[in-house]
Amino acid sequence: MGAVALPASAADRTPDRPKVEISAVQYDAPGRDTRTNRSLNKEWVELTNTTRRAVNLDGWTLSDADGHTYTFDHYRLAGRATVRIHTGEGRDTRTDLYQDRSRHIWDNHSDTATCATTTTASSTRSPGAAATTAATTDTTTPCCTAD
Repeated sequence: MGAVALPASAADRTPDRPKVEISAVQYDAPGRDTRTNRSLNKEWVELTNTTRRAVNLDGWTLSDADGHTYTFDHYRLAGRATVRIHTGEGRDTRTDLYQDRSRHIWDNHSDTATCATTTTASSTRSPGAAATTAATTDTTTPCCTAD
């Protein structure tokens, strides 16, 4: 039996999936923005690992358009798992991380959440839209963005 070669166009139809993507954003905490910790923690961004293998997020950053930046410290996101990053204070768990901020950082009308790493894959996401992927060679690369 001989080898079968697929035409280049068939191979091009399988896009690389991002390993980690912004899967949901709650940029406007429900109710009034009272600056209480409870209100702050109702403002969050979710990251989902779309692969079966764990991804080490140590050193990755999550930032908004104004440059407020949260840096992941010794955190590993399990395969097919989601983590919610809250704005306020709290105790970090496997599924919830806290930025320990005392003010709301996500703009209620228009903002961009960007998760950056030193890998070469990136994805962008607008609320309600599917993630898209693009290759890049930056040393600090957006891995996912939500507008």
